[in-house]
Amino acid sequence: MPDLQRSMLGLTGLLGGAFFANRRIIDSWRKNPDPLDGRIPTFPAGTQRWVITDDGAHINTVTVEPDQTPRGVIVLLHGLTSQMADFGPIAERLVRDGYEVIGVDQRGHGNSVVGSDGFSAQRQGNDMADVLRQLDIRHAILAGHSMGGMATMQLVINNPNLTSERLRGIALIATSADMSRARSQSGLWIGSQKFTDAFLKLGKRARIFAGLAAFGDTPSLFMVDAAIASSASCPGETRRGATAGLLAHNVVGLLHEITIPALVLTGTKDRLVPRTESDILVDRIPNAQLVTYEGAGHMVIWERNADLSLQLGEFAEGLTSSIDISQS
Repeated sequence: MPDLQRSMLGLTGLLGGAFFANRRIIDSWRKNPDPLDGRIPTFPAGTQRWVITDDGAHINTVTVEPDQTPRGVIVLLHGLTSQMADFGPIAERLVRDGYEVIGVDQRGHGNSVVGSDGFSAQRQGNDMADVLRQLDIRHAILAGHSMGGMATMQLVINNPNLTSERLRGIALIATSADMSRARSQSGLWIGSQKFTDAFLKLGKRARIFAGLAAFGDTPSLFMVDAAIASSASCPGETRRGATAGLLAHNVVGLLHEITIPALVLTGTKDRLVPRTESDILVDRIPNAQLVTYEGAGHMVIWERNADLSLQLGEFAEGLTSSIDISQS
């Protein structure tokens, strides 16, 4: 058999094996339970309010009130190429449990408009300082996922007085204090390049990559497709700018300055921000506790939305109870 023909047969066999392997993976995902119950995440209806920053960004916020007197206030801050809608399942549960919930679209994401300063975790932390002031948020829990957690850390470290006045605690979900290491830098560099736009246009043809990158052991196919759609809805300019803006994020040496209670939540199968990043947060933040979700990935806010909602509520309730007791 000629070498060319042998090579072609070998390549055909390899591609065929990859095709059937991919098909088996997708078939298994199709059979997995769906934590989203077949519903595209949407943020509950509430009162929309705009926050205008000093560089002209327009930050979209939505405040949802429970039917009863609120048990507390929880602010939800999404991650890169996401929007507040992706926190929808958690927001719905928290509102049902009696919490006032405030969703925030970070600059350039969702319905928000980026300002002249562009993107960086520090700038986005300053945006959240404006949100706290202009909406007059007090005694709240601020929960940030991924990039939202980075903005949360920047907010607290750079605004200690504001933090003590406005926040009771923070929740850091699947996030990192340091994106300066080579592994993070290479991933961010790829995400900040224009050629990545072509990959995002693949849609469902990107299922395998999206599922393995963003989720843990047992994603549902619906969740994978919803994640692809959510990321694709983010403007390319925002994705590139926000990704590049994270290259300089490194507050490891300042984590000891976060003195309010911190709840750190992570999935054990997070391939984008490994569990070890959460260990650093817990080791260096003085009043931090760690919660891990076995088998969950980076999109733990979907994969474990029921458990995570309960955990946030218990965290908020514990801080409220301790404050009430100390004041009685």
